Amino acid sequence: VAVCVHPDLYYAKVEVEGDTYIIAEALVSKVMNELGIYNYRRADLVKGEELEGLEYEHPLLEEVPKQEDFETEHRVIAGEHVTLEEGTGCVHTAPGHGEEDFEIGKTYDLPVFSPVGEDGRFTDDAGKYEGLYVKDADEKILDDLEEKGVLLKRGIIRHSYPHCWRCETPLIFRATDQWFLDVSEIKSEVLQQNAEKVRWIPNWVEKRFSDGVESVGDWCVSRQRYWGIPIPIWSCSDCGHRIIVESKDELLRRSVEEIEDLDLHRPYVDEVTMECPECGGEAHRVTDVLDVWFDASIASWASLGYPKEEEKFERLWPSDFITEGEDQVTKWFYGQQVASMIAFDDLPYREALMHGFALDEKGKKMSKSLGNVVNPSEVIEEYGADVLRFYLLHTSPVWEDLRFNWDEVEVADRLLKVLWNSFVFATTYMSLDDFDPQPMDEEEVEKNLTIEDRWLLSRTNGTVKRVQENLEDRNFHKATRALESYILEDLSRWYIKLVRRRTWIESEDPRKEVAYQTLYRAFETLLGLLAPIMPHVAEEMYQRMVREADPDSPESVHQLDWPEPEVGRVDEELEEDMEVVQNFVEAGAKARQRSGIKRRWPVKRIMVKADSEETKNSVMRLEKVLKNQLNCKEVEAYTEGEFEEEVDLICGVDSESLEERFGDLTSSIEERIRSMPLEDVRDRAEDRGFIEVSVEGEKVKVGLNDLSLGELPEGLIGAESPLGEIVIDTSVDPELESERLTRDVVRRLQEMRKEMDLEMEERVRVTIVTEEDRSMEHLENQEDYIKREVRVRDLEIGRPDEVEERDYKREWKIDGQVYELSMGQIEG
Repeated sequence: VAVCVHPDLYYAKVEVEGDTYIIAEALVSKVMNELGIYNYRRADLVKGEELEGLEYEHPLLEEVPKQEDFETEHRVIAGEHVTLEEGTGCVHTAPGHGEEDFEIGKTYDLPVFSPVGEDGRFTDDAGKYEGLYVKDADEKILDDLEEKGVLLKRGIIRHSYPHCWRCETPLIFRATDQWFLDVSEIKSEVLQQNAEKVRWIPNWVEKRFSDGVESVGDWCVSRQRYWGIPIPIWSCSDCGHRIIVESKDELLRRSVEEIEDLDLHRPYVDEVTMECPECGGEAHRVTDVLDVWFDASIASWASLGYPKEEEKFERLWPSDFITEGEDQVTKWFYGQQVASMIAFDDLPYREALMHGFALDEKGKKMSKSLGNVVNPSEVIEEYGADVLRFYLLHTSPVWEDLRFNWDEVEVADRLLKVLWNSFVFATTYMSLDDFDPQPMDEEEVEKNLTIEDRWLLSRTNGTVKRVQENLEDRNFHKATRALESYILEDLSRWYIKLVRRRTWIESEDPRKEVAYQTLYRAFETLLGLLAPIMPHVAEEMYQRMVREADPDSPESVHQLDWPEPEVGRVDEELEEDMEVVQNFVEAGAKARQRSGIKRRWPVKRIMVKADSEETKNSVMRLEKVLKNQLNCKEVEAYTEGEFEEEVDLICGVDSESLEERFGDLTSSIEERIRSMPLEDVRDRAEDRGFIEVSVEGEKVKVGLNDLSLGELPEGLIGAESPLGEIVIDTSVDPELESERLTRDVVRRLQEMRKEMDLEMEERVRVTIVTEEDRSMEHLENQEDYIKREVRVRDLEIGRPDEVEERDYKREWKIDGQVYELSMGQIEG
């Protein structure tokens, strides 16, 4: 019913063979080229606002007679929504078929002409085109325009157009009468209360929400559908008076016909009529139903049965916490606030967390059509629900999209296996020793706590604090990572290794009892932390450990109080010391690997070259732990200066570099340099950039780059650590030789126990056969160790003709020597 131009753009009057076209000046060349018109003249240039009010003749007055009713409206109007992206800069305006057109139509008081019915076909108002589906009518309308000689160009223009999200049918906009909530009246109050009362996670979502509320219009809450909540408004057929029904009881009371009970959905509720209180006429329900978002927006109190039931509402409303996806910020989060402000002048929740979506591995949205959907049931069937839960919380902040990755699920599964193995270790030995967490006096426990016990209790309580803080901040990924670190690094890879030998003590011993007490407390606390994250595993472990040990404890792990950190247990200095030791243990493992010394072989001496006095002191405070973990007899710690005084360092060379230059002389040069005092070499090399040595009558110069000033002498192997260097003394005396052989034999015997499928507590008889006297002597010196480690009751060591062969026999080769090991199970 109108043509719209931009008030601030310039428009050209273009003359073509006696006709005048009005086109946006910036688009003239483009439009005329598309039309194939090259002989034209720009006659005049005007601003869009000067064209306002210019009248035109509608090209289809004969075909659509209804347009004659709007003849005075066929004029040019001005609107800032007009762009130069396509077309001519002059936009046809139909207030009945588009939001922008409708809004500007209200400004100019244009008629809302909408000759399209609910079925998408033209109504009788469309004249000649009545009954045609609107898209089918396109060609006929173009034909008529062409026949009239008013069509300049016919073709297809590709542009973005809305489609149904489900069936992809093109949508048609129609202006219809609807019911609205006047959101503009409460918008400022919503924003104010939101700023004061709601905590948004992450906090930047609050701005997205507020910006959305600022820009949103009134809420159209009516829909023309069959399914949905019927709008509870009845309208008088005679006078138009409207009755808003507040409850089912009121509806039954007002009904003209007596009704005992009623289904409040269509079509039943539509059959209810009532008498108009104004004129006595008959009132019928309006046919619309409510927007489904309105249903969702009243969920906070409707789910509590309010207003029929008030007790739950008074106790639970408003809700402490809600969560939904990022697409719901201006939908469900927003709708709830608006509905609650209207109903209660208050907001329905105090905290809102916006979560991301699960995408495929490449970051694409999961879709059946793309074939990239991973069903949660697939993951649960393969790994269990708890692994999936841990993975989803651990991988990334919950408000970020998650790229689903099967390999990372596998990592979470491995963590669970480590946790379970640690649990089995603890419960197995506790069961063997009939451990009871109650009898031991607390003072006795405190008195017998070792360094590693105090360290684990410190780490446990620190983990409680870290998990608690991160859960409160909704950093679920950091909370689960803190648990992961505790399970893997603190419990499994460190503490259990440190206390394993204490659990093997045969007699009643406070050291063993305290190790059990420490493990029990650690697991009891850990299961409380894991309960909301891995509920099934936590419950299973709780029943097997805590409930079996203490039947009076709560029936379920989910009935426990949330763990509270014992601040007095946290020992930061001890944790720092242990971290220093862990660094050197890691470096020591590298040094062993480099020198080919197996981890089960004890070594004579470990020297630590610390980067500071503080590091050195940490090492010496935890000397026993370092001995235990590095399997060594002695630990010595030095600062760098002290180390160089203690150890006669030598100067090494880059053999490959010297080989290229000096060939056969290289070994002699290397031997000569290694024999020189390090200080002499260092002084001369740093002073001149090289050293000069005489070899086989020749003088050769070796540059500083080819020298390694400060290498360890033969028999010492080192490895770098972030806190210094660790050095292993690789020399072996008869005692070490004996212990190393014994460790190798014990490992084979333990493997045989496993092959025989023996229970941990079962005792065995063992025979070790060797022809080598020295080996026999070594093993006889270590009889007690072998019996303790392998749970041997009867042990024989000797030559084949001297000992009794057992049921299960295997031959092993250890360092080139053949040993025949046999093992028998002791019945009863």
